[in-house]
Amino acid sequence: MNGDDSSELCEFPQKVLKAFERGVAQVKEKDFGFVVNLYDEPFVYPQGVGDYRERYIGGFCAWLSACRGERAVVVLVDPDTGLQRGKRGPEYVKSGELRKLFDSLKSGDWLVLYQHAPRKENWIGADRSRVGEALNLKADEVLVFDCEDISGDVAFFAARKGGGE
Repeated sequence: MNGDDSSELCEFPQKVLKAFERGVAQVKEKDFGFVVNLYDEPFVYPQGVGDYRERYIGGFCAWLSACRGERAVVVLVDPDTGLQRGKRGPEYVKSGELRKLFDSLKSGDWLVLYQHAPRKENWIGADRSRVGEALNLKADEVLVFDCEDISGDVAFFAARKGGGE
């Protein structure tokens, strides 16, 4: 963990928290035909608590270890905007945090990052490289899922622990 965000803490937008609370409840009620475990601990990000992010990520990793069993998992990381750029704030996931999540996975597991587009063209290739760098992978080891026909400003970046298909 970089720990470089403790000087600029800010409150997480309640509007975003409310939207995800509703979504989590709906997912919990569905029967998908396969096991879905949700880590639904709210990310509150209180002012003046510099190690909150690190404790939150650590709590998730402990939860994952306790509930996963032997089956392969897919971890969806859905920060409000994606992988941190120059800005700091709770709406981003930092490279070190993404790496810690990836390191907590077992071989065959997947990490998927939801990413909003920055205000520039040809962003997907650059962000694919950024995600690969954060996970100590080559860019071509990071798969990209997008659908320009529906929305050209979001993509999912996926990486499998241990490589392979």
